[in-house]
Amino acid sequence: MFRRIFGVALLCFGSMAPGACSVTVTAGRTVDRDTLERKISDVLATKVRRPESVACPGPIKVEAGAKAWCVLTGDRVRYGVTTTVTAVDGARYKLDVKVGDRPLPAGA
Repeated sequence: MFRRIFGVALLCFGSMAPGACSVTVTAGRTVDRDTLERKISDVLATKVRRPESVACPGPIKVEAGAKAWCVLTGDRVRYGVTTTVTAVDGARYKLDVKVGDRPLPAGA
């Protein structure tokens, strides 16, 4: 069932207009890894369904254009996730989350 529902998430995150799948939050000058993973999971939960896990390599800078590439897992299938800081206003910033349209190869 997660695969069928998750397919909708891929459509949402892969094909909607920029900013359609995003979240605005308040924080310091970087978003730590744990917070970034939680925010990505929260965005997916509001649009389709919360993934089993999200893993990011580290923090992301709070500056427009900064990107982080993470991996989410759902039903033992892994997808790449690109998260971009799209706007910064003081301590507030906006994250755009895009899920890859194909599963990652095994071992990637």
